[in-house]
Amino acid sequence: MAARLEDGSVVGFALARPLGSGMYLDQVSVAPDHGKQGIGRALVLRVITETERRRLPHLSLSTFRDLPWNAPFYASLGFKELARDKMEPYMLEIEEAQQAVMDVTKRCFMRRKVRRPMFWTRHSG
Repeated sequence: MAARLEDGSVVGFALARPLGSGMYLDQVSVAPDHGKQGIGRALVLRVITETERRRLPHLSLSTFRDLPWNAPFYASLGFKELARDKMEPYMLEIEEAQQAVMDVTKRCFMRRKVRRPMFWTRHSG
C-alpha cells in the first residue's frame, strides 16, 4: 500500500502479507519530510482494514521496543506485545534472520486483534 500526494508522488508505504494465522506487517515507511502528519498511522489503519477484509483474526509485526517512536506508536493503535510462548513458528524464523544483523533482545513482536464484522459466520467443517 502506498501513500501518495495529489501529484502522485509516493511519500510512504506499508508492506504486509498473510503469514501464519494472520497478517504480518513487514514494514511501514514514511519520507522524513512528510513525518508527523499521520501518514504512518493511516497506512497501518489501511493494513488493519485489509486484514479485516481478508477475514484474518489479527495483524502482527516486529519492532524495536526501546525506541520511543516504534512500540509506543503501535501500542497507540491497539497492538500488544506478544509473550515468547505465544509466538508462532514464523516469528521465530524472522527473529533468527534478524539476529544476523541486529540485537533482537531490543525487539518484540506485537499483535492486534481485528474486529470481526457481525456478518462473519463460522463455517463448520
